[in-house]
Amino acid sequence: MQKRNVRLKEFLPNVRRTYVPSEAYLEARPALESGQGYLVQTDKIGYVTHGRPRCCRNKIVLLGGSFIEGIYVHENERLSAVVEELLFESGYPYDVYNAGVSGSTNLNIFNSLVNKVIYDKPEAIVIVTSSNDMAALRYRDGYRNGSKFHGNTVPENPEEWAYDSIDDNFAQLEYVLSLMDFACKRQGIKLFFCTFPEIKPNPELEKINWAVRDYCSNNHVDLIDLDERLPRDEALYYDKLHVNAAGARLAADIIVQSIEGKLLQGPGLASFNREELIANKILSSLASEWSDWYSVESSSDRMISPALTIECVSKAARKHKAIIISMEFHGEPEFQGDHGYFYAKSSGWHFYIDVAEDLAQKITVPLTLPTNVDAFRIGIRTFDDLTQIELQRLDLSIVTVDADHSILG
Repeated sequence: MQKRNVRLKEFLPNVRRTYVPSEAYLEARPALESGQGYLVQTDKIGYVTHGRPRCCRNKIVLLGGSFIEGIYVHENERLSAVVEELLFESGYPYDVYNAGVSGSTNLNIFNSLVNKVIYDKPEAIVIVTSSNDMAALRYRDGYRNGSKFHGNTVPENPEEWAYDSIDDNFAQLEYVLSLMDFACKRQGIKLFFCTFPEIKPNPELEKINWAVRDYCSNNHVDLIDLDERLPRDEALYYDKLHVNAAGARLAADIIVQSIEGKLLQGPGLASFNREELIANKILSSLASEWSDWYSVESSSDRMISPALTIECVSKAARKHKAIIISMEFHGEPEFQGDHGYFYAKSSGWHFYIDVAEDLAQKITVPLTLPTNVDAFRIGIRTFDDLTQIELQRLDLSIVTVDADHSILG
């Protein structure tokens, strides 16, 4: 008999994969646009990243299932990315980590919390309760089921639902909520519970949401009632359980409004700025499309963290190194540590970006700036004539963080 293990639902570390919805998935979700490729990248711990560089000492982790994961939303538009962006705009110096994994139950979320997240010592954790409990708690033993998708152990042992509702195992949910609360309080982590929003009311999910509301009310835990505050508007969802980019932005705004006054650091310690550099170009391998010069003010008190977002449609692309990004600096650049650039007489300072073929994509990449340069411009072209790319937008985002709260200083 094969040995069983408790499942830690997470992405593998250092993943870079473009997800494309299947035809069957798209047919069942006509609001989800076809021809899109959604890039998912993870860090060395297995958190889903936004493409922007990590720059803050202070951390917030978002935990949940597919609602947090946001696999079919572009990486810079996912809930966690927008929460981070809005916090920066409001002056709060916090990196936001995405620990969402599709199919997670509340017990799976608890496993991630105590076996992974708390060791990163976040100041705050935001947990969106799981809609997957609607399935998990219908098995005879509730969370202790053998399902491939909703079980807590591996290898799986398939079984059928034993109950028509979650009522028989409802106490398990209340118990797991108390375990999450205890773990956070024991570690001195600020906890925020969120209800799960959906566009069409479901009696079983409503029971789960009321359990969250009641637990928060009775145990002095902060509640973010997304189910109450996020409009039931089809323009915000691509199916009955998952928000699109517009829905993610509105949910992020609700979360930030709820947490920013309860954070220890800020406001006035960070800023965020985005600027369009180039738009609506057919890229060529013969010559780069160049942005205007962009000025930066160096300061020992404020650390600057830039990133590029490329919004494009690839008609044909090399498997690797499809796009070349060139950097031109005022003066001879001096770098501190690893900068990630190559240098050639023909291309100057440059690096490469991989794109998937025949898809619309939004890809965010970090930039490293020299320590001695106050202005730069950016060029973009394809590697060769076999790569055909329509550039819709090239955006530059700049995060500025107080030096005492930055990991870059």
